[in-house]
Amino acid sequence: MTWSAVVKKSIKNEPKNEHKNEPRNESKTGKEEALNEENNSKKVVANNTRRRSKSPRGYSDNHSTFDNSNYGYKNGIYGNNNIPIESIGSIILRIMHQINKEEIYSKRGNIQPHGLINSGNNCFISSIIQILLYCKPFYNIIRLIGDKSIFYLGGSNGKGSDSKTPIINSIINLFEEFKDKFGEAISAESFYRSIYKHPRFNHLVKGEQEDAEEFMTFLLEIIHEESIESVKGLQKEEINKLVDSIRVDKKRFESDAGVKFNRKKIEDDNNDSNEDDNEDEDGWNTVSKKKMRNGNRNKVEENKRNYEPSIISQIFEGEFCSVIDLNDNKKSIKIDPFQHIQLDISDERVESIEDGFKLLSEREDINYRIKEVNKDNRQEEEVEISTKKQTLINKLPQVLVVQLKRFSYSNSKVGGIEKSCKSITFDSELKIPEECLSKNGQLRKDGSQYRLSGVVYHHGNSANGGHYTADVLRSESKWIRIDDTYISKVKNEEVINRFSHKDNLRSAYILMYEKVL
Repeated sequence: MTWSAVVKKSIKNEPKNEHKNEPRNESKTGKEEALNEENNSKKVVANNTRRRSKSPRGYSDNHSTFDNSNYGYKNGIYGNNNIPIESIGSIILRIMHQINKEEIYSKRGNIQPHGLINSGNNCFISSIIQILLYCKPFYNIIRLIGDKSIFYLGGSNGKGSDSKTPIINSIINLFEEFKDKFGEAISAESFYRSIYKHPRFNHLVKGEQEDAEEFMTFLLEIIHEESIESVKGLQKEEINKLVDSIRVDKKRFESDAGVKFNRKKIEDDNNDSNEDDNEDEDGWNTVSKKKMRNGNRNKVEENKRNYEPSIISQIFEGEFCSVIDLNDNKKSIKIDPFQHIQLDISDERVESIEDGFKLLSEREDINYRIKEVNKDNRQEEEVEISTKKQTLINKLPQVLVVQLKRFSYSNSKVGGIEKSCKSITFDSELKIPEECLSKNGQLRKDGSQYRLSGVVYHHGNSANGGHYTADVLRSESKWIRIDDTYISKVKNEEVINRFSHKDNLRSAYILMYEKVL
């Protein structure tokens, strides 16, 4: 029995008498220490020594996202005034089905700026950690898991060697270090060790420079997978407690759990799609029923391999919609999830990030193989046709990660990978061009306006080395620049001015945008 089936059974068997949720009162944990505006030094060289935090673990109660009234905890389940403790899987389910999403996406955590000690070409890791740290939804969710889970008690989902979430655990520990007083560099050796010994990172060689975007992709995929596994590992008793305490109506929770975690079953049951749907061997789901346009059926392919939701997919996942023109005015429509968008900047027409999006959605000529019935022998056969293809955005994520494609294989006799140092303009605000969006009504309802929260730069003219740094938005309009252990304040104009990067071959490589709510 799948965990979603257990959830449904638990809901079905729940007693009729409803219990009121009683929020727990919490005391203040202290005020956030702000960046010292009177600091005369433009650049701070952080000390390599570390001091342990003396402040209590957890957020200030000013952040109502983390107040227990938003969890619906019941007295008697976790104890009276004790901090309620749950497994990581249970906390993740709460985040996905119950927590106030707007506050997670908009509240800024109590983060004190720290550099990370570069013990040997680890800048590709530290630059990614810095922009994720200052990504509000990611930071809030990671800290929420750490504050409310049994991780710190060494439970079955915690620190032990059998932990289902070793990377999530390591990030929780690392983020804990950023509550100390500003200026002290952090040694992230424990986090680095967890990375290097993970099977998905067995290609990494300690001391060698790697690609920052590739590292971020693997890191988010691992957290995505750990999130799913922690939920699947929930015991029946934990599910019952979760159902008992969650503050949503039964029908909605059952629907959410079913649609999100058993997508095909719900589609078959609720949409009556069995007679027209089929699943290809490669994992693609072809849905044709009710996809009618002008009397013609369009073939819709949906990649359902990545549809299991997680804390990562809720933050970073969007959807592409690829439309291919077929014969008889029919179209082949393929829906693909994405966690970041790569923009080609090699075209001379691309001078800004908006230009890159427009190029992405241009109609292009392609050769496409389709099955047709031969008029002579009445046999179905595969034929190749020349047609048009267009890639549109069907769903925008809460956090949009954009990679500017600066590295490509060289056409020279020597070969290898070369870097493009081309200057691309971007602003602190991004409006996705209208021509890049599909006709999905929900897409326009959710909005397409973003605000820049972080930039990762690659320094140097070679793809085989160089250095990575990051600019991050610390408050509404205050940016800081982080170069290993060096931290400095920068103006917004310095971040978005493409001509300020040429002297040291500093090229914007990864841009992180948060949706404007």
